[in-house]
Amino acid sequence: MSRDIRGDGRLDSREVEYRIHELEEMLDCDGMTEEEQIELSDLRDFRSEAEPYCPDWHHGVTFIREDEFEEYAKELLSDIGDIPENLPGYIVIDWEGTSDNIAMDYSEAELDGITYLFRAS
Repeated sequence: MSRDIRGDGRLDSREVEYRIHELEEMLDCDGMTEEEQIELSDLRDFRSEAEPYCPDWHHGVTFIREDEFEEYAKELLSDIGDIPENLPGYIVIDWEGTSDNIAMDYSEAELDGITYLFRAS
């Protein structure tokens, strides 16, 4: 992808839509490289795979890279208060198992050979 819409291992459906729109405008003007044509096709496929499960697609759905999901789970549980701030150092949390449990409530979509997880409705 020539324009990186994947910030910190996460995608936002609004950024995907914006990039598709940019590329479609280029297509209409016949000013598209082969790489951009592939990118457009990949993004359209990604949208087709995920959008039916995301009623909030146009309002913003977050997609988390599968290999970043464990870190996402840590942030999520900390943000919602499930992990106390003063957790003693002798307590060990199985973050891999915990993130696997959380991932059960998520669906998957693939872009450029990378699997992203998202909360489907």
